Amino acid sequence: MAATLVIRPEKLGDLVVATPVFRAFKESFPRDELHVLTDNLHASVIAKDPHVDRIIPIDWRGRRRGQHLAWREILRLLSGTNYRRAAILYTNCDGWNWLCGRLGIRHVAQLGGTACALLRRHRMVLRKGYEDGRHFSELYLGVAAALGATTSSSLPVLYIDADEVDRLRTRFEISNSRLRVLLHPFGLTTYANFSLPAYVRLAQELASKLDAEVYVLGTKTEANLWPEVDDRRIRRDWLGTLTLREVLVAAKLVDLAIGGSSGIIHSAAAAGTPTIGLYCPSGNHVTAWRPLGSAATVLCVPPQLCRRMTRVNSACNPNGICDISFAISATSVIGAAEELLAACARPR
Repeated sequence: MAATLVIRPEKLGDLVVATPVFRAFKESFPRDELHVLTDNLHASVIAKDPHVDRIIPIDWRGRRRGQHLAWREILRLLSGTNYRRAAILYTNCDGWNWLCGRLGIRHVAQLGGTACALLRRHRMVLRKGYEDGRHFSELYLGVAAALGATTSSSLPVLYIDADEVDRLRTRFEISNSRLRVLLHPFGLTTYANFSLPAYVRLAQELASKLDAEVYVLGTKTEANLWPEVDDRRIRRDWLGTLTLREVLVAAKLVDLAIGGSSGIIHSAAAAGTPTIGLYCPSGNHVTAWRPLGSAATVLCVPPQLCRRMTRVNSACNPNGICDISFAISATSVIGAAEELLAACARPR
């Protein structure tokens, strides 16, 4: 049987915002199977996606030599399938062009340009860094469109079964008596985030003013960074205790998700959970990587307060990382949360 190959290893947020591409290929070429090549860590993210016929997980931690499975081994995994087309949603890596050439795939499109793509006449969707003005999901859909695939809905979607939610609810004894808020304080990017002390204050304000149970999410290493807080409504249960798939389920289970630019925030928005992203305007990052969803919103530092925009009136540290709580207060986050929850009125 003929198939379409989509290549997107590495990074949770990238894989989540690429899900409309899967839908586009399945809607446009329903008779062809859709195969997605990703890395071992993130394969579970799309395990329930009805548009994906086969997930091909590989050892991939980065593009440099020694950080991934040998190219000839990847070629061996893919050989024997009649791929009509391939979408490379991974920039600046000639190896994927070589791979598609060796597989004999005639129609190839990719995000960004490489010398190998020029030589093989692969189609390229070019961008001008973060100043491009397009979200990465839109860029990914541009790659699909270059291969003749379109979709009726451009929003990312994660597919999570009700029984997965029920199992997590039972495991952590989660009731419906209080508003459930997921707080992800560890999504630092090269741009900015709330500082950890600001997140602690925000957790306390959410618990007090919204009478919410606040579930702090992070890895085992990050669990040691979150301080003990004398409030039983601020729960540490999920710090370092969840698998990646359970993290997605947690994002679906809660009533509200809050955090900086990270794959967790993209996942919550794609799961349909009301989501608030806390962003800095530097480098147009908020345009390229805001959370996408019917119930997602962003609070962003005014550009005039960002040193990278005006070089004045900024709380940027010398290392270039801001504590953006200087411009986005806990009060403003809670106000945005109340408006978002009232607008969504999602049943609990």
